[in-house]
Amino acid sequence: MAEAKLAVAFSFNVSHEGLRVDYDKELVRELMHTAKRSWRYRFIRFWNNIKNVVFPFTVPSLMALIVLTSALTVTDYWDPTFGFARKLTAFLPWRYLNPREALIASSLTISTTTWATFIFFVRWITQLLLNYRGVLYERRGRYSWKTKAWFMAVKLLQGSKKPQLYDYQGMMPILPLPSLKETMRRYLRSVRPLLDDSNYDRMTALATDFQKGVGRKFQRYLYFKHMISSNYVSDWWEEYVYLRSRSPIMINSNFYAMDALLFRGTRIQAARAANLTHALLTFRRMIHRQDVTPLLLDKTIPLCSWQYHRTFDTCRVPGIETDKVVHFHNSSHIVVLSKGRFYKVPTHGRGRLLNPKELELQFERILQDNSTPQPGEDLLAALTAGERCGSSIFPSNTGVGQ
Repeated sequence: MAEAKLAVAFSFNVSHEGLRVDYDKELVRELMHTAKRSWRYRFIRFWNNIKNVVFPFTVPSLMALIVLTSALTVTDYWDPTFGFARKLTAFLPWRYLNPREALIASSLTISTTTWATFIFFVRWITQLLLNYRGVLYERRGRYSWKTKAWFMAVKLLQGSKKPQLYDYQGMMPILPLPSLKETMRRYLRSVRPLLDDSNYDRMTALATDFQKGVGRKFQRYLYFKHMISSNYVSDWWEEYVYLRSRSPIMINSNFYAMDALLFRGTRIQAARAANLTHALLTFRRMIHRQDVTPLLLDKTIPLCSWQYHRTFDTCRVPGIETDKVVHFHNSSHIVVLSKGRFYKVPTHGRGRLLNPKELELQFERILQDNSTPQPGEDLLAALTAGERCGSSIFPSNTGVGQ
């Protein structure tokens, strides 16, 4: 899309008078705003990733501690490195610097390494504490002394800093892998209410054969995947339970949003749609900037926030055997369906999010458009009610949706 805009924005004419360049000032200005917005979001993501890594500390406090430690070492007031900074100046590459510069560089290196190790240790201890599951089996508000001590330790390590959306992602506990024996025991317990005695005895024999035979091989595969991933089942669950399912998603795996149910601010359709769109896009911007507070049980136990980044800019593309999830970055438009026609509606202009009134004007123009749909366009949405393989083959054999 950016290349297409660039081609329209500039035109070149060669004549006997020389080369002449014509360009659309408004379109060039819009391209500059788009590029500025894209780089701004990239910087925000980069800066937020740094803050996520140093959590529960803050970047300014960490920099102040590094500068303070280095200053104390260089000024000989007190050497917090216990002489290691001066010993480091004898090694490469500091030996090619003058003594003072070498001391400054070595003290900064040791201070940064020391504080990075301390942050890693704090985050590791926090991850170990979050593996405690005793709180899940106790009544809320009536915790044992062990759980209360655990709460105090977790709160102490979390500090007073307000967490961002993905601050806890690097400290989330790894999904535990149960033993093969425990898996078979739980399986038999789950199917017991569904089987009579004879079928249950048969299922018990099959489970025993599986446990002593091919189950051991599968368990080794699971153990290897458990060692190299934080969740050994999530990608398989998404692939084989959701994406490989060929049933329609419209009634099986769909979601929707609505504006206020109990309060109607206006009866104007375009205005309500504009307010809802602006509210959703504002929440999308909060997710991009990680301004959303992660979910915390009892204001202490964090829940995984990984799926937040798929709330927007994500679509499920149908395939022959399996679908795929495609995530876009910095999308600047939405798709509106009205009277059987699809419209691409821009949501940003001049590097900013359009306000509700600007969105309402676009929706009004769509509602006033009485043009007839293209052949098959008004039937395109019906593909979501059919099997996934059918909706993936149909657009490739026709010109609909191209």
